[in-house]
Amino acid sequence: MPRPERESMSYVRVSSVERLLTQDEIEQIEGNARSALQNAIASVGKQPQAYVIRDLLPAEDLGLSSEAFTFTYSTTGWQTIVSQTLPEDKFIVIYAVEFPTPNPLTGAVKFYRNVDPLFVASVSKMLGYETPVMYINPVVWSQNQVLRIDAYANATGTEYMVLKGYVAELCGKTVTCK
Repeated sequence: MPRPERESMSYVRVSSVERLLTQDEIEQIEGNARSALQNAIASVGKQPQAYVIRDLLPAEDLGLSSEAFTFTYSTTGWQTIVSQTLPEDKFIVIYAVEFPTPNPLTGAVKFYRNVDPLFVASVSKMLGYETPVMYINPVVWSQNQVLRIDAYANATGTEYMVLKGYVAELCGKTVTCK
């Protein structure tokens, strides 16, 4: 498939389909991510209406050192950038990876649930698009599961890589229910 000219839409790789997305399609992916969280809650016998869904926060939800999606690579090769066990009553979904700066240091990203690799994405396929965002089929982690993300660093330095996702947690923990 020939590479399209620069447009103000986002890049996608979902189920091996690579193309530009419309705003409606992006909103559908975001809606699918929210639905996947509700299904995960129900699958463990809990009531989805008791939970609030909010944006994923780097420090609060992924254990990063600040509420910025920055990662420091001190060496090249594969390295774990996120690894944490979700507490009881917390569910996370990631549906996109975005590189807000040109020339990312990351060559690939791999998502794990517990020790099982779920998805690997090559970053180079989305470079050259005006908005380098890779939308993926929603990857969900449920309470008490290990959320691990590895990244392949092509060079050392600080990487700016936004993990787009949502968190579901009991109402009142971080945000009250309406």
